[in-house]
Amino acid sequence: MDVTIRPASRNDVDGLLELWKEFMKDPHSLDRPIPTHPENTRRWKEFINKLVDEDPRQIQIADHNGVLLGYLICQKTVTTPLDMGYKWSYISDIYIRPTHRRRGLGKRLLQTTLEYLKSIGSEHIRLAVWHRNEPAIRLYEELGFREHMRILQIDT
Repeated sequence: MDVTIRPASRNDVDGLLELWKEFMKDPHSLDRPIPTHPENTRRWKEFINKLVDEDPRQIQIADHNGVLLGYLICQKTVTTPLDMGYKWSYISDIYIRPTHRRRGLGKRLLQTTLEYLKSIGSEHIRLAVWHRNEPAIRLYEELGFREHMRILQIDT
């Protein structure tokens, strides 16, 4: 199957929205579903449009003849009020349709994004993954990611 990895455009937003809604309901990707009600949908589209306008390479798409099979979202510069002494970036979303997993698309999306982030001077690239998502953890480790910190949570 011929799949192109490419930066997003504003023309992709509706297709990305469809994928995002799948992602937010996927029990293998999230610990609990995130509501895709109209307000969250509006906020997400606004965020995506901002990233595309800022630099479309912050959203990479796996595209097969105009059908979006997956995407990766990163923020090339994480803002903080402190001078960290280095530039770091964050990968917030990576999603591949279940029917197209285990075909190397996630790896290609990540490799393209890592090359892009390194090319613009990012010295640290972070992402978060659910501790039970072993296939994703193996992929990230294969590409050089290592555990850096732990996030603890309590439900009240």
